[in-house]
Amino acid sequence: MPHLSAPRRAAPLLLALLATTALAACATGTAEPAADADTAKPHGYVEGASEMPEPQSRLVYSDAAGDVRLLDLLSEADKPLASVGPITGTSSDGRFTFAPGADGVSVIDAGAWTVDHGDHMHYYLAEARSVGTVDGAGAEAVASSATRTAVFFADDGEAVILDRDALGTDDVVELTRFETAPHDGVVVPFADGFLATMPGADGIADRVALLDADGAPVDGVEAACPAVGGERQTRVGVVFSCADGALLATETDGEVAFEHVAYPEGAATRAGALDNRAGRPAVGAVAGDAGAWQFDSRAREWTFIATDTPLVAVSAVGDDEHLLVAVDTTGRVLVLSAPDAAVIAASEPLLASSAAERPAEIGLVVDASRAYVSGPAESVILEIDYRDGARVARSFATPVAPIGLELAG
Repeated sequence: MPHLSAPRRAAPLLLALLATTALAACATGTAEPAADADTAKPHGYVEGASEMPEPQSRLVYSDAAGDVRLLDLLSEADKPLASVGPITGTSSDGRFTFAPGADGVSVIDAGAWTVDHGDHMHYYLAEARSVGTVDGAGAEAVASSATRTAVFFADDGEAVILDRDALGTDDVVELTRFETAPHDGVVVPFADGFLATMPGADGIADRVALLDADGAPVDGVEAACPAVGGERQTRVGVVFSCADGALLATETDGEVAFEHVAYPEGAATRAGALDNRAGRPAVGAVAGDAGAWQFDSRAREWTFIATDTPLVAVSAVGDDEHLLVAVDTTGRVLVLSAPDAAVIAASEPLLASSAAERPAEIGLVVDASRAYVSGPAESVILEIDYRDGARVARSFATPVAPIGLELAG
């Protein structure tokens, strides 16, 4: 299981769940704002936040010393957010960034997020700030739904379930704690309970089980996933990377089902850590030294794209074109097409020093039109127009060497 930055950005399922919850809200609460506190709130109202006409894109990044900073992509303002002590990486659920340290996981509110109502979006802006710390050691993964965040501590197998709504009001509220076996794994809020990796006799996660709201296994609802290598939440469900393919968990009318999708015959290497743009059904992954994988959770299909140089990071854009963005070991940014199984654009080497010296620390996040890549050796964040030949649209010099890069908004 990769470190915390690998199973990051739990926003896709979050957005899907927010859509389900918010659609009901769209049917009510349509009154205009009024001074009377007893009057119904306006449609889309969120206490303490301003509704905005467009996405409020922000990047949260940090260095190994735990200096966390916020880069506003609209104003280009860069400011310090928190100092949380030494960290090895970060994760995000689309609003909150989670930074593991020696004594627990620090929670940072980026203050920008999107609510997907299915046929329209709501964009919100609030103050960015440090929220607090979740006590524990050996954090391996953090995952969120619309209302809950699960922090899994690998050293003792403990899962801490937080009230995600309370995080938005600067309050770290624990709903429950429960234990599984110690292992490199993850717990994901799902349906009314949780999906949790479970270790085999060798201590390596080899299956995924459904737990109830109290953390107890639901009898008979589990599936094999040899050598679980990470997870990613999509609009369709939760995808787990297994040694023999993908395990997709879906929920229909309260019933949870698992589907195994094997790699194509003759596949030479498995997928590494899974990553994608928030709210999309496809995920991307590094395929050893050979190229990239895309898994389409709607089509239940793997696609392999060969590259002439090994990759260090891959993320799926997940639109109808089925594009992926990648960074290779020479520091180039590549744009890949799953339908063509080909590289369709490549930049010049942009992060040669980071790719050579600190490839595991290169950050990559994508939105609907841009990709953002961080180079710790160069102390830079690059904005890439992946629809225009991997062109560098903007370059941001950073006052710290970024090893964690998260997108909010």
